[in-house]
Amino acid sequence: MRTKTLFLTAVLGVASIATSMAQVFSVNVVGYVNRTNAPGFSILNNPLDTTNNTLTSLIPAPPANTVIYKFVGNNFQIATFALDDNNNLNWDNNLTLAPGDGAWIRNPTSSNLVITFVGEVIQGTTTNPIPAGFSLKGSKVPQAGQLDTVLGYPPSANDVVYLYRAGNYKVCTYALDDNNVLNWDNIPDPNVAEGFWIRTQVAKNWVRTFTVN
Repeated sequence: MRTKTLFLTAVLGVASIATSMAQVFSVNVVGYVNRTNAPGFSILNNPLDTTNNTLTSLIPAPPANTVIYKFVGNNFQIATFALDDNNNLNWDNNLTLAPGDGAWIRNPTSSNLVITFVGEVIQGTTTNPIPAGFSLKGSKVPQAGQLDTVLGYPPSANDVVYLYRAGNYKVCTYALDDNNVLNWDNIPDPNVAEGFWIRTQVAKNWVRTFTVN
């Protein structure tokens, strides 16, 4: 499973307001991210924001029988790209997948499936609510790296992160080490647009500030 980032293609939407005192500028950064999904199951997340973040806008034309599984309230919401009553290929459940939401994807083909996310980079202070128990999450911005030190996730004692790669889980537990210090026994290092399971005993907010210079 590879993620190729090709983003920051444009800096758009510059508007100025002239006053007798100063000029005010608003800058939006838009671009795209290519994520490669191997045949079978993997976990993705949407790293860029769009107007509605629905599957129809995010993944408009995947192979027939592609399936998305979104974990909501301890249950899966399932969407399949298949023939509708008019014999057209469509999503049978137009789920939303906002930045920060993780979801399983099943690639029904024997080849890699490349999904291109197109949208705006979320800047400023962002909040990703993490409930107690299990949840499927991802970074709200297109950045890879260690989950806590780079991506700003606030680990709590006995948190477990499950990264699903090449048919196997990489399990990362945040617990007391041999020196009685809280540390990861395995570094969680999600890629851009890679989702993952989090199991935590304490509900929390994943808050971070991100800007593009």
